[in-house]
Amino acid sequence: MKSSRQRFAEFRHKLRHGLLDPIRFADPNARPLDLPNLGGKHASGTGRHVFKRQKKQLVAEYRFMLRGYLWPVAALFLIITASTLLTMALPIVLEILIDYVARMRGLADIPYLQKLPLHGIWPSDPWHSLAILAGVMTVIAICTVVFDWMKLLATQRINYRLAGTLRQRLHNHLIRLPLSLLSDYKSGGIVSRIMGDVDQVVSGVNNAMIIPYTALLRVVGIIFVLFFTNWKLALAIAILIPPV
Repeated sequence: MKSSRQRFAEFRHKLRHGLLDPIRFADPNARPLDLPNLGGKHASGTGRHVFKRQKKQLVAEYRFMLRGYLWPVAALFLIITASTLLTMALPIVLEILIDYVARMRGLADIPYLQKLPLHGIWPSDPWHSLAILAGVMTVIAICTVVFDWMKLLATQRINYRLAGTLRQRLHNHLIRLPLSLLSDYKSGGIVSRIMGDVDQVVSGVNNAMIIPYTALLRVVGIIFVLFFTNWKLALAIAILIPPV
């Protein structure tokens, strides 16, 4: 391992021969470098300070990274859609249970079930209706657990494969860099870029695409269930909730 004196001697040698990065060791009082402005609310017009990129640019980069994972990502979104819609079906079952079965009425008395083609199969007896609703709720609970497990498995598989791909690309980029540039970095910093930063990028894909899609789907599903159950109450909620 090199001592501090040896590292400082190498630094002086690179400084004399112009081998250091001019951007990192530029004179702060000198004229600003003509760097591209990548956006962000703190970016100046001269391009001297470059901060975070805009969300659209980040999402575009995430889509580029996921280009080779079209089918796994599509399967994940399909699982999320099915799981969310299944969760939205549970309040409808509870509404039928409270408004009809608890009042000693059967499934045949429900107006929207009478409009279905096979409306004659629904029992009018409340006890048979209760047994059917109990079976439906059991199936929903089992399917919810299965879909949650499949969603976790699909998400972890995409994350691990994407992290491996990004680490391989980063490694291929590092081995092509000149030694004069790599000597300015410590080995711990390089390992941190390959391990920690890649994990943060992969988690960013989950936060930028999967979580917003799930939240949007749930909001749309809840609004649909509210208007399907009682449109007057749903309209009152839609008017009062946003100001609150």
